[in-house]
Amino acid sequence: MLKGRFSRYALAGAAMYCAALVATAPARVADTLLRRASATTVVLTNTSGSLWSGRAQGAMVRSGNGTPFDLGTLEWRVRPLRLAAGELAASLETGGRSHLSADVAMGLGGLIVRRASGTIDAGVLVLLLPKLAGWKPSGVLQVASDGFSASRGTGEGAVTLEWRGARFAGREERMGDYRIVLHGAADGMRLSLSTLSGPLRLDGEGRWTRAEGWTLEATAAAPRDVGATLGDLAKLLGPPGADGKYRIRL
Repeated sequence: MLKGRFSRYALAGAAMYCAALVATAPARVADTLLRRASATTVVLTNTSGSLWSGRAQGAMVRSGNGTPFDLGTLEWRVRPLRLAAGELAASLETGGRSHLSADVAMGLGGLIVRRASGTIDAGVLVLLLPKLAGWKPSGVLQVASDGFSASRGTGEGAVTLEWRGARFAGREERMGDYRIVLHGAADGMRLSLSTLSGPLRLDGEGRWTRAEGWTLEATAAAPRDVGATLGDLAKLLGPPGADGKYRIRL
């Protein structure tokens, strides 16, 4: 009985000690931790505040092929009570190029997103599928999730991205609005792509596995009178099939 009570006290003491370290450590420690955890994929600049509650004037994320994406400013606030549960949890807010709000956590169970909402520049899609870099996607992504987790090659939950005012290849013409849904799966993640509105119809499915990364197979269809506005995008799509649809494999 005494042993069990001592163990509880020891765990509580360890949690309090960790909370004290988080509260007093400067915000630049967050950049160091993120660089190490992500192999410099995520970099924070011009940090201020503390590791507990801080701000970065710049938050840069790089895709697998090194393509950078600037999230803008980032503010965070650690949730100390979650330390006792073995999680490093925080509320995040971005500003500038993106306006996102999310509650996230890292623990033995991997990455957990308990809530996410807001908007972000569609250029972030290149982080998801680096081969989209040549397509130069632009527009605005509306992000929504009530819960998503990823751990050791498996996923659970879903994230919905609505791509509004989509443009490609530097063209000024709006090609449409699209919905992208990421689903967790036992062997990784699944992606579904559908068209909400617009002249360029996109539909497809994708998957992510730890061994192969992301792959996407989709079709694109456009009325003949839209073909002239596709410009450089037509070169990316290649020749249409017998049914008039373009096949996309990334």
